[in-house]
Amino acid sequence: MKDRVPRDHRHWLLRMKVGLRLLLAGLALLGGLFLFRYTHRVIQQGDYFAITEIHFEGVKNFDSEAFTRLFRSSFEQNLLTLNLDRVRNLLESEKWVKEATVRRQFPDRLILQIAERQPVAVAAIDEDLYVVDSEGVVLTLFQPRFDYLDRPIVKGLINVALEDAAPGNATRMRTYLQVLSDLADKGRN
Repeated sequence: MKDRVPRDHRHWLLRMKVGLRLLLAGLALLGGLFLFRYTHRVIQQGDYFAITEIHFEGVKNFDSEAFTRLFRSSFEQNLLTLNLDRVRNLLESEKWVKEATVRRQFPDRLILQIAERQPVAVAAIDEDLYVVDSEGVVLTLFQPRFDYLDRPIVKGLINVALEDAAPGNATRMRTYLQVLSDLADKGRN
């Protein structure tokens, strides 16, 4: 019986050590979760990562001021938590933007690199004159600043408000540009 008491005592000490370790591990886990949530909240609500500057690269015709206003009213202004894909998708939905890249520059700057569509012709669509790119994408109403587009006016492009206008317009523009190229080649010979 003398042997049994110390053995029970050892089991009890062992259980206490295991229990204490589990308790400490649980407290450490809870402390870590609290610290994570607190830090996350401070980062999201703090001003350190607030976007103070939006820098555009590659812009000539794109209305960057209008886009900045739209961005400021539509997106969260925390650089760390901003969804860059959503910003890129919005940019690429703009008529002048062919392709866009969006990057963060910490702590407070958003960089928007834009490849603009290039105006190549004037098209008559629905009794108005429009500037279009090589794919037949309507960019804007014709203005005097596009006088350098001194080529024959494109006819036959479909109003973009109609369904499936893009494939037909792209085909017509390829034909138009090929005819211009062939005429230029014949003029050189």
